[in-house]
Amino acid sequence: MFRFLYKGTCQQCVIAKNIFRYTAIMRGAVLHGLGLHLVKERLMRRSYGVTSHPAYVAGHHPQNRRFVDVDGTERCKDVMDWYAIKVASIVGLS
Repeated sequence: MFRFLYKGTCQQCVIAKNIFRYTAIMRGAVLHGLGLHLVKERLMRRSYGVTSHPAYVAGHHPQNRRFVDVDGTERCKDVMDWYAIKVASIVGLS
């Protein structure tokens, strides 16, 4: 990427690299451990989750997604469990 920007734009441009990029995660973990919750929101490129089949709860899950599992348990199909979403507010998490 650096070479593309350097050749494609101009040779007189100065592209600054962050010298602390390798320690960003460690610094964030230390600040979190010290109780300094400076990050209020996480911005991600994508959302990440998996499809699951939790136990069916009448009134909470739609009737058309109810099915009976091989062990006889009523379950709801095609429910997403999100691990991370594109914009996540993390206020109140510790």
